[in-house]
Amino acid sequence: MNRLQHNSGTDVAWLIAVGGARLGESNHWWVWSMELRRILFTALVLGAVFVSPVSQATVLYSNPPDLGRGQVGDCLYNTTCGAQLGGNTYAGQKFTFGSAGTFNTVEYNAIVLGATAPTVNWFFTDNNGQGGLPGTILFSGTGTPLTAKAGPSGAFFGTTDYFFPVGSRTLPAGTYYVAIQAVTTDFQDLISQGIATSGAVETDDGGLTWSVGFGSGPTLTSIAVTLENNVPEPSTLALLGSALIGGGAMRRRRKAKK
Repeated sequence: MNRLQHNSGTDVAWLIAVGGARLGESNHWWVWSMELRRILFTALVLGAVFVSPVSQATVLYSNPPDLGRGQVGDCLYNTTCGAQLGGNTYAGQKFTFGSAGTFNTVEYNAIVLGATAPTVNWFFTDNNGQGGLPGTILFSGTGTPLTAKAGPSGAFFGTTDYFFPVGSRTLPAGTYYVAIQAVTTDFQDLISQGIATSGAVETDDGGLTWSVGFGSGPTLTSIAVTLENNVPEPSTLALLGSALIGGGAMRRRRKAKK
């Protein structure tokens, strides 16, 4: 899944054209050689960063949003709505790994009728609470920046896909929960119902107590959330490695000439 694309062909062409003009200003072959190396090194870096897709995503768990006639959402998970109607509210979703899994990104879907949220609070728990509800917090984060992009359109509303990094996390086979709280001043940011018919949980006191289902009505039976592991494209790594090797060689030659 591509997160960012940039058409750097124009940038690189401009760089080479400007570099050629600068080469023309000098008639010393050694200066020409050093200028050309600098141009090629910068072009390699631009290619490594911009030309190839940034990452590949391996999905470990996915509960896509319900975009049909069951499309609903609830705002309690965001700090503005939660403070008025619930408290210190988080929306949670149960998930199971059949074998050990490593992930570094959480994606969730929301119906956003105003401004998108800038940051998110989150945590992952074991399922050792009473009756299999969330229990021990395994890892967490506060004020984590959110990336928002247009999501799929549903029967009633357009949606927004939010992404946030959680670091590289590995969990053994088992059942867990992910809990999400959007930090925003916009009341109209509603986390979406997922296609699963179970798994949603709610806490209104920051994780001390939990209940099955989420929202003030209609109750969401699941939360639209995905866990994925994003890794750099092999071509990106190769280009960046070539650029770093080239830069090291340039520095060694400069030192030798001095």
